[in-house]
Amino acid sequence: MPMGLFDETGGTIDGFGVGSMDQLQELNKALAPGYETDHSLFTDGDALRVESLDASLKLVTWQAKQIKFWKAVPKDKAYSTVEEWNVLDQYGSEHGGFMIDGELPPTEDSSYERQTGLVKFIGTTREITLGMTWIRTAHGDVIARETKNGILWLLEKLERALFWGDSSVIPVEFDGVFTQLLAANAGTENIRDLRGDPLSQEEMEDGSRIVADNFGNATDFWGSFKAISDLGKQMYPKERIIPPALNATEGRVGVALTEFVSEAGLVKLNGDVFLKSRGAPPTAGTSPKAPAAPTAVAGAPGASADSLFVAADAGNYFYRITAINRFGESTAVNVGPVAIVAGDGVTIVITDGGGAQPATGYRIYRTEVGGAVETAHYITQIARDKITPANTDFDELNEWLPNTTSALMIQNNEQGLGFKQLSPLVKLPLARISASVRWMQLMAGLMIIYAPKKHIVFKNIGPYIPA
Repeated sequence: MPMGLFDETGGTIDGFGVGSMDQLQELNKALAPGYETDHSLFTDGDALRVESLDASLKLVTWQAKQIKFWKAVPKDKAYSTVEEWNVLDQYGSEHGGFMIDGELPPTEDSSYERQTGLVKFIGTTREITLGMTWIRTAHGDVIARETKNGILWLLEKLERALFWGDSSVIPVEFDGVFTQLLAANAGTENIRDLRGDPLSQEEMEDGSRIVADNFGNATDFWGSFKAISDLGKQMYPKERIIPPALNATEGRVGVALTEFVSEAGLVKLNGDVFLKSRGAPPTAGTSPKAPAAPTAVAGAPGASADSLFVAADAGNYFYRITAINRFGESTAVNVGPVAIVAGDGVTIVITDGGGAQPATGYRIYRTEVGGAVETAHYITQIARDKITPANTDFDELNEWLPNTTSALMIQNNEQGLGFKQLSPLVKLPLARISASVRWMQLMAGLMIIYAPKKHIVFKNIGPYIPA
């Protein structure tokens, strides 16, 4: 029998690759895996190919390590949906205290103030079909995976609320640290308005000193990573840090700022991703139950004694307004251009858009002077008018600047602030009413500021621009 390869007619193909073109085409019909991804187009070896799904889940959103403030805040037990606490305001009056030998000292009484707060509830429902529990999934136990996802979803909502929760805008929220401090310390030096300047060594020193003057001890600074990075950029050229010796073996360069040394003590620097600039409005409603978009009409600008618009701010501005409720945020309605000069204020009349799920508040986005409407970024939010809910007035005085951030310097202990928990994070199974497994995850509590004067708010922190 001749040696070599046989074709389908019984002829041979030379073992050294000599054959006809027809014979070569027949060899090319061998099954190949190919690169097709559309199942309807699978041919030849495509249909037999096992698709490879990486067993490790790639996260493109937040992770547990980014939930920082919640982990750091002191926690205590709540025992009712209405929590009360006493604040020792003063030990007695401010008179001298000295006395003549043998006489009765003056009588003094301590001063106490009773305060209250409402516990609020936060939760999520998760559901997995029975079929999903039976199949072999790429990333392990699907119920365990979705339980973990539910925990991270809740913690992200909680982290944001600890900073920015506002019960006047979203009634089911508790008031966050910024909301409470801005109200309690309004008009005092505890609110530091940087007006677009970057965070500086001088501001940090002043903040720590103000807390000390109010018999406090600033322990922690919480701000965006950019605010802390810009602080470092200003201090490096001034040689106000002592860099470690360069490790020639590992070749590492750069210094991370972790603490600020003030005259009143050490302040730990904490970067939090949830304190970055809050950006532009959504391009679509964030939830099926989000309120309808409002309509808005800009009132004519006019002089205001409280205006913060200065000569450098004169020019045209665009505004974008969204409606919000506890379910989500609507699309934006555009307002402008509005021409503003130094000393002006402008009133924007927001007409509610109605709908099955009413708005409880509105978010305001604004451009920088001369900016296009698409560049509008978040500046503040306001509650819907309860007296005339069809129309809500927003008085714009340039108090909040777009493309800036806010930060905190706090006394982070039980004498300064804390979170009162009525219930820790729990998982509760729900009745099975279909071929699915359902459960809810929830917790209950509120954020409390015990001593507002022992904390500092830095607002309108801008970027550092090297000279």
